[in-house]
Amino acid sequence: MNEGQPQTAPETPVDTAEPVFHDDNKKSSPTGLIIGLVLLALIAAGGIGFGVWQMMQGSSKDKQIADLKTQVANCATTNGGDEALEFENPVIESTESEGYNISFQSGPVQGTSVDAVNIIIKDGSLAGCTLMDKEYLENGGYRGINIGECNITGLTGKVYKVVEFGAGQVNSDDSIGFIMTDGTVQYFPLYDAVNNSDFSIKGSLDIDGYVVDVVNVGVSDLERGYGGYQSSFFVLSDGSYKKYDASMLK
Repeated sequence: MNEGQPQTAPETPVDTAEPVFHDDNKKSSPTGLIIGLVLLALIAAGGIGFGVWQMMQGSSKDKQIADLKTQVANCATTNGGDEALEFENPVIESTESEGYNISFQSGPVQGTSVDAVNIIIKDGSLAGCTLMDKEYLENGGYRGINIGECNITGLTGKVYKVVEFGAGQVNSDDSIGFIMTDGTVQYFPLYDAVNNSDFSIKGSLDIDGYVVDVVNVGVSDLERGYGGYQSSFFVLSDGSYKKYDASMLK
């Protein structure tokens, strides 16, 4: 270096090589992004589909429940509105090889010579009615003696069963009832029929329901603790029953 000459800064060497980019600085490939978006779309579609399926299932269940409620309501209306369409008292009918008769015997008609009214029903129709006197035997039995015929008139329809019904300590106010296949009860008063020789049907009992049977029940006074009497109860097709009352007579 010569003295007296101005000094200059050393020059910075220039790197003329091409720039080098490392792999970790490269941009991400678009293929992975597309796959991710497709998967997300599939998951979203599945969720929507499951939600729609649940809504359809819920709607179907609601419709089934509504239909069931409607059927129950219709059934109740049908049974309550017209029971005869759903149920009918049967007629005991004879077969080709056997004949069937329903035999009924009333209680004694006190104050007369008639100890019983005998009625025979065959295939739902009257087959006979006789008045009977009972000759009691030493062994405790009796021998029935036919003392007359009784002509029952005005009975319409098919008979299911014959019963005696009433209320009281004696049967002086009892009636003979014919439970018909349509659930009505046609009747005539027992004592009046025997005393006046009038066995005509007086009408049908005024009972709000379809009668299937009659049960005689002992009635007692629970408050007094003593006394009692017999009363008939009419059993209805819906499982309920009604106690006999004279107001049922027409």
